[in-house]
Amino acid sequence: MSEDDKLYADLWVKQSDLFLKLVALVPVVELGITASCYTLMNASHPKTAQWVAVVGVLVMGAAFIILRRTTDYIGHFRNKITHLLPVVTESQLTGRKVGLFLPGLCIIINLVLATGYVKFLPP
Repeated sequence: MSEDDKLYADLWVKQSDLFLKLVALVPVVELGITASCYTLMNASHPKTAQWVAVVGVLVMGAAFIILRRTTDYIGHFRNKITHLLPVVTESQLTGRKVGLFLPGLCIIINLVLATGYVKFLPP
């Protein structure tokens, strides 16, 4: 294995680790945003809840951009070391696609919350 192969393999592992950590964090952040909206709506602060949802859209948009960029790096580094990796058939549903889907779903949820059409049930 050449020095370049070692470098690209190390970069591939680091980017994959970064991707997985960020994907794992997305649902936690979304839970906090949704819980904040719920609490604010029940405390009769609907405008503040809507602003929290708008901030949630921005945060999830940033997460999507970071994840998209990370998948580009992962693909680039993987292409450099394909001769070292086992041959894998490309499936329709991959971890990268699911990882990019999560922040997109959270953006949709936060947009719905930001419109104010969702009314939480009273406690």
